[in-house]
Amino acid sequence: MDVEPWTLVHQAVENCDYEELSVLLDAGADPNEKCFEITLLGHAIEVEGDSVLQSGCRLHGALTAIVLAYGADPNLESYGGQTPI
Repeated sequence: MDVEPWTLVHQAVENCDYEELSVLLDAGADPNEKCFEITLLGHAIEVEGDSVLQSGCRLHGALTAIVLAYGADPNLESYGGQTPI
C-alpha cells in the first residue's frame, strides 16, 4: 500500500486540482502550510513552472493565483531559504 507523502492541500497542488485546492482552502486549510520544507505557494509556483518546461505550453498561474487569493504569504521561506518574491 502506497502512502501519499504530501498533505491533502499539497497533493491538490501536485495534481493541479484547482477545485479540490479551493475546497480544502475554503474548509480552513492553511495557505501557508509547509510540507517537506516547501510552502504551498512555493509548491504551486514550482508545479506550474515545471509544467511549462515539460509541455512547452504557456504559463497560466491558476494554482499560484488561488493560493495567493487565500492569503499565502509570498515572503515565507521555502527550502533553500528562497521566497516566492
